[in-house]
Amino acid sequence: AGMFAYIGEEYAICFGDMNAYTTDEFDIFTNAGLNVANHGLFGDFDTWTNFDKTTTWGTKVLDNIITTSNISIQNVICDRQDLSDHNMLIAELSIN
Repeated sequence: AGMFAYIGEEYAICFGDMNAYTTDEFDIFTNAGLNVANHGLFGDFDTWTNFDKTTTWGTKVLDNIITTSNISIQNVICDRQDLSDHNMLIAELSIN
């Protein structure tokens, strides 16, 4: 939530590799009234391809798209490709 505090803009979108080890790490954003694409209304998306590596954590919801409350998330998909160690997270947004 702090990343939006200093922007000072009415509308803001933040996206990228959040290195989240559990979905609980996104609670700080939802508790602050922000919208999250991954682990939000449309569910959880495994964005780490991991290339057959194992992990000790239960989810691999690494990447996210976070918006201010005046930008609603209409749809989210995860494009699964072997081009990177991350699958592309795509969100359809609507400015309210």
